[in-house]
Amino acid sequence: MKIVSSAEMRGLEAEAMRREQGGEIGGRSGFDMMLAAGQAAAGEAIAFAGLLANRGYPIKRVVVLAGKGNNGGDAWVVADCISRFARSNNAKFKVELYSVCQLDELKGDALRHAQKCSDDVIRHLGVTLLPGDFGDDNVLVIDGLLGTGVTGNVRGTIRDWITQVNKMNVPVLALDVPSGLDADSGTGDCVIEADLTVTMGLPKTGLFRGDGPRTCGRLVVGSIGLSHEMLALPQSSLEGFGLDEARRLVRRRPADGHKGVFGHLLCVCGSSHYGGAAELSCIGGMRSGAGLVTMAVPESSLARSPLSSVIFCRFPDARIAEFLPSLLSGKQAVVFGCGVGSDVDPQALELLFGSGLPMVLDADGLRLLASKPEVLPLDFASPCVLTPHPGEFRALQSGFGLVSSGDRVADAVAMSRRTGCVVLLKGRFSVVAAPGEDVATVNLSGGSSLSTAGTGDVLAGLVGGLLAQGMSAKNAACLGAFVHGLAGDLWAYSPRTMTADDLNELLPKAFSMVNPMA
Repeated sequence: MKIVSSAEMRGLEAEAMRREQGGEIGGRSGFDMMLAAGQAAAGEAIAFAGLLANRGYPIKRVVVLAGKGNNGGDAWVVADCISRFARSNNAKFKVELYSVCQLDELKGDALRHAQKCSDDVIRHLGVTLLPGDFGDDNVLVIDGLLGTGVTGNVRGTIRDWITQVNKMNVPVLALDVPSGLDADSGTGDCVIEADLTVTMGLPKTGLFRGDGPRTCGRLVVGSIGLSHEMLALPQSSLEGFGLDEARRLVRRRPADGHKGVFGHLLCVCGSSHYGGAAELSCIGGMRSGAGLVTMAVPESSLARSPLSSVIFCRFPDARIAEFLPSLLSGKQAVVFGCGVGSDVDPQALELLFGSGLPMVLDADGLRLLASKPEVLPLDFASPCVLTPHPGEFRALQSGFGLVSSGDRVADAVAMSRRTGCVVLLKGRFSVVAAPGEDVATVNLSGGSSLSTAGTGDVLAGLVGGLLAQGMSAKNAACLGAFVHGLAGDLWAYSPRTMTADDLNELLPKAFSMVNPMA
């Protein structure tokens, strides 16, 4: 999907309304788009409340904060939809709406939706100060104060409200973008700190820049009822990879398939200090659907076969280059670098690059490449995915003589051009850049639950397993990053408590959400 500026999104909505007035295909009224946006956000809010209840935080009050513009109109729809849901399902929470203005100060579609809002919604209109007990009683806050049209610093009542909400330390869902965030640049001196943002129609560029990744929380794209043809109209230099994109890549598993047709992945990982890295990457490879996975570790490693289905072998320490050719024989892809340490013979990289096998290079393998960039052939064109975290990426930039521009997307594109490899730059909203392409892809799944040791090893194995099954390097990187992040999003408890072992156990459910027949 396209990632767009606020002006591009407004232009798309204007085109939909123009078509609606002219009776053309793809038309949609402003009223209907606002209704669809509010319904989508309300559905996400109800699901979020269910997740919080499972975490021991049953919601007693849903408090909706509404501004004057269209974002405020969305907020009125959300309040109405949640209130009607509560009544129909005998839910034990009440819905309150705090508005910065009186009803007659609203205009257009926002006013029409406010006028039809359910009487069950408790209304506080023209409020300048939120009550002191605003955050009591297990509250869920819906932020509909400011939308995409806001630029510059926030002042007055809305600034006071944002400050108060941020101090309360309660769950927050933001509509479109967190209030106070510039939807294009991601800047803002006073921004709502959301746990979940439901962005409308298409993601906005500011969510991926500046303070956007820190303040938006988990990101969901809410439909406003526009067709795929309409959503494809903007000309964007940035693509988002979400559930729809994943479903297009994950096809039905052949009913007559066998392990020989689903690829054999080799994981050369681990050392005396990092045995777990090898185990985690191999499980990731198996969970990807690879037919066979072989784990090759040095003799000093304490790693064991993590699953009875994983083939296990050892090689003498410091002799990986000697044994690598035989290990590569009969394999369809290789993962190299997870936990191998800093004493690996650089000849191993030369052999890997010369093998022509699709490859994932991770962790210590990346640092080895950064220290010996000359081992990468100048005309290198084999499928290869580099999976650096920010520290490893800086080492690669130094090794290959690249200077950071301060823009993660531009830097990933530059690294891909320089190396001829697909770059999967990990972090909040991981970036995938492919050689010869100016348009990078941003992964839309995942969050802070992934910020723990070993999750990168799982990702390396997952991408490697997809390569072994014949997927292109770019598609394997995009799909692997998305499923990896989706599995993290499925963690049912506090994000700080998830481990890489937990993540591997969630991969089957994540793949099932993408395609239950795959």
